[in-house]
Amino acid sequence: MITMHALNKISARDPNEPNRPSTTLELLFDLVYVIAVAAAASGLHHRLLEHDFF
Repeated sequence: MITMHALNKISARDPNEPNRPSTTLELLFDLVYVIAVAAAASGLHHRLLEHDFF
């Protein structure tokens, strides 16, 4: 017989908690955001070098 483990309810953390470390999910979101902005800036830079906007 297979037993199901109890699942913990997900709850939001208090943003005003002192010395609150970042979660892995928050760090991943920040990294994805930085990569997306860098890719957009690189694409814009290459388009400006090729004079595509003039």
